[in-house]
Formats: sequence, structure tokens, C-alpha cells
Amino acid sequence: MEDHCEDKTPANLVDALFRFIINAACKDVKQKRSISLINIETLKNEVEEAKKTGSMDEVFGRYCNKRPQMTDCLKKTRDAIAPCLEENEKNAINFTANIVKQLGDFACVKDGDRIAQALNIANQLCQYGYFFPISDSKNLVVKDDSSLYRFQNPYYWPWQNRSPDNVEYAIYLAKRTLRNKQRHGLEEYELESLSNLKKNLANKWDFIMIQAEEQVKASKGLKKADKLVADSQERAYWRVHRPPPGMVGSLEPCPVPTRSWNGGCRTRKRTIEDCRREQVKRTIHFGSLKMPDNAATVTNKLILDEIIKTRNELKNSIEASEARLLLKLEEANDKINKLELENKILKDKVEYLEREAKRKNLIVFGLQKASDEITPEFICSELEELLDVRVNQSEISDLYTIGIGENRPLKIEFVNNFIKSKILKNCSKLKGTNIRIANDLTLKQRQDGQLLRKHLTLARLNDKNSNCFIRRNKLVVDNTSYSPEELEKSDTNEEIVAKPNSATPIPEVPNTSIRGKKQDKDILPVGHKLTRSRTGPGSMNRS
Repeated sequence: MEDHCEDKTPANLVDALFRFIINAACKDVKQKRSISLINIETLKNEVEEAKKTGSMDEVFGRYCNKRPQMTDCLKKTRDAIAPCLEENEKNAINFTANIVKQLGDFACVKDGDRIAQALNIANQLCQYGYFFPISDSKNLVVKDDSSLYRFQNPYYWPWQNRSPDNVEYAIYLAKRTLRNKQRHGLEEYELESLSNLKKNLANKWDFIMIQAEEQVKASKGLKKADKLVADSQERAYWRVHRPPPGMVGSLEPCPVPTRSWNGGCRTRKRTIEDCRREQVKRTIHFGSLKMPDNAATVTNKLILDEIIKTRNELKNSIEASEARLLLKLEEANDKINKLELENKILKDKVEYLEREAKRKNLIVFGLQKASDEITPEFICSELEELLDVRVNQSEISDLYTIGIGENRPLKIEFVNNFIKSKILKNCSKLKGTNIRIANDLTLKQRQDGQLLRKHLTLARLNDKNSNCFIRRNKLVVDNTSYSPEELEKSDTNEEIVAKPNSATPIPEVPNTSIRGKKQDKDILPVGHKLTRSRTGPGSMNRS
């Protein structure tokens, strides 16, 4: 400051100025000597000692008694150095002096009572959740030390009237179980609350755990300081809204609701008896005058018109709703019909592709060989030996066993249909052996064959003299043919015979027989042979 003043003040005035500041401005009037009115280190030591004994007011009282002398000293010093200062430096000193004055007013009113009041208000705000301590989240108390505090998010302030639900509390507890147990472990009452919430929210627990995992993943991207603040904020919030047992909650609701809890007394619902009493009171008040008949008629007519109007409005709304529902129902039916048609087309295509894939296949039953011994060379030699049909190995596309158990059937896939036809023509040579050869049929063909044979048996039992047989995948009863689709729609064979459905007359075909028995399988065109096996509808062979 002395160097700063030498530039703007004559040298002979600088010495006089500083002698005045030292000797006159800050002098103890009683002892007539210069003193140091306040020592910062001494004040800190006295404050620390007073915190232990609770005598903070005594310390502030001693220093507040020196306040007039300190204020006078600062004022004289400021006025003395004013000629050496620039305008911005004067403003800065005035601002600092104002701060010192405000701090003195705060600390020295009633010997420091304002500090206790401020701590009391701060504790209440902290307990209500308006701000929270960062280092100690278990005790919502404001301490007069260097502890750090932070304002709570305004969204969670109590005046928002936002009471948290159990799902949010369950997410908070589940999230802490997923983190480090040493720093985020649950206390006993929190573990008990978690177990109760698991039972009560069992149908939502998967959702709760997913939310907790997502929040834990999101918190991993935060910095260490931000993570510490976020954890302290969350713990302080739940310490206020879900306090531990034995701790009084600041936001605990009143146990006995008052009459004006929802804004005034609840009015009792009016009854017919109340209306009658009001009518009697009006009659007594206005006299025993009787209402004229025309007035009563007008009143009744108005009531009736109101009823009719309400009825018409309800009827119109119901009709409109019904029209909308019918429109939606029609759209749904159109979509269903379209899907059914597409489904039928797809099923027909699949059936056609399956038939085409099985058209060149044969199934051989009764081969007493292990699956690893059956090779194309072995099949060619067996066909030539048993059926006198010469087949090259190149004409066999693939062969493999099907089914389960021992002596499983063998499926042979040929390159063309010509070889298959030659084999089927010579199937009669297998008579007397255990080997049988059948066509490879689809599931639909086997089901149709079972249905046709079932209805053939029923038709013969119903009328022994009727001419019944199966031809070209249709049941023929007295020159009337029935497809498997028509048979599925019928319940009994008598209905078919009595009421044929879209029946088509066909020329009479004489029955043929196999091994001296009537044909009960499939009637083939003239010139074809039929090989019968006992392995089901799939063993019916055409040649």
C-alpha cells in the first residue's frame, strides 16, 4: 500500500499518512497504545474449544463488545487511504466493508442468538428434504462445521405433494443389492422391507429388477463426484419418506383426519324424505296455497320432455356405437375369410409338393437286414433276384430306413417313375415271402384312405346287397360317388345313402378280388394290379 501511495501522493505526506493509521486509527483508548483488535488464529482456537462445551455465545459476546472500536478503526483506515485509491478500488473496499457489517449484524444481535436460530431452521429444512448432507446420509442434521450440503432437486420437495409408491422404493432397494455391499449394503429394516415388497409385488418383480439393472448400468457412466452426490441425494430422499423404525418422520401424516381434510365438510346425499321436508317448509312459509292444475301440468310436461330427450340421446349413441362395432366386425370377418382362403391354398400347395416328392418313392417292408448292410448294390441284387427287375445303382437317388424299432421299413427314392412302375408290376412274385412293397403316401392320402375304408364298412353293414367299393379315392355306393371331404361333413353312413350331397353318378364297375376276397381298398382302372399289405393305407400299391 505504501508503494502504491507513493505514485499518487507526495513523499512527505506518505509517512505522515501511515503514522496516522498505525498510531491514531487503531489505538486502545483506555491504555493509550496501539493494539491488534482481532487475531484470526486465536479466534479459530476459541471457536473450536467452544464447540466442545457449547459456549459459542460467550465467544461471540467477547468479540461483539469490541465491535464499535473495530468499526471505527476500519472506517478511519478506509478514509485515510482513500486519496491513494482509484475509483474501482474504492468500490471494492466499500463492498467488502458492507459484507463485514452484515456479518457483524448477524453474529452480534442478542449475543449470537441468530446463529442458533439459523441452525434450527437449517435442521428443519434438512429433515423435510429441501437439502441434504453429502458425507453423512444417515443423520439429516446440519452441523456448524465444514460439512458439505446440497439442495435437493425441486421435483422431490415436499410441497409438490408427491408421495412415492412401493414400486419406486422396491427399485431403490433392489438397485442397492446389485451394487457394492460394503458401501451400499442394506440395513436390517431395509432388508425386511425388501422381503415384504417381494411378496406383495411378486407379479411386478421382474419389471422391478429390470429397472434396477438399467439404473445401475446408467450410474456406471457417471464421474466419482457426481456418483457420490447422486447416492447421497437418493438416500436422503428415502430417509425422509421411509424413515427407520423409531425415527420420527417429518412428513408423517396426521393419525386422525380433520373434518376439513378434503376442503370442507362432506355434504350428505339428499334423500326423498329430505325433499319432502323441504316441500313442507316451503308450503308453510308461503302459506297453504295449492298449486294450480295448469302449473302442475306444465311442470310434468317439462319433466317428460327432458326424459324423452335423454332417451333419444342414449338411443342415438347406442345406434352409433352399434354401427361402428358392426363395421369393425365385418372388417374382421373379411380378414378372417381371406386368411382362411390363403391357408387353404397354402395347404393345397404343400400337399401337392409332398405328393410330387413322394411320387417316385417306394417303401419296402420285411427286409431282415441291418441298416448299415442295406446298400444300393444290395437293393439292386434283391430286386433282380425276387422280382426279375434289373435296376442300376445310378437309378436309385437315395435309400434310408424309417420308423423305430427293429426291422424298420426301407424307403427307396428313384430317379424316375419308370423303374417304380416296373417294380410294382412284378410285386405279385413276392407272394409267399415276408417282403412287401408299397407306395410312399402323404399323411392326407393315408387319412383319406382310412376314412374311405371306415365308411365302406359302414355302408356294407347297413345294406349287404348294396354295391359298395372304393375307386380313385372316392367311395361308390350304388353308382353314387362320395369324396373324403363330403364324408367328413356327415355323421353316419345312413345319411350319405339317404341324402347324397352333390353326388355324381358313375358307370357301374364290376368288383375285383385279391386272393379270393372282395376288394376293400382302392379300385384302380382296368389293367392295373393291386398289391395288398397289412401295414396300413400306405401299403396299397398300384402297378
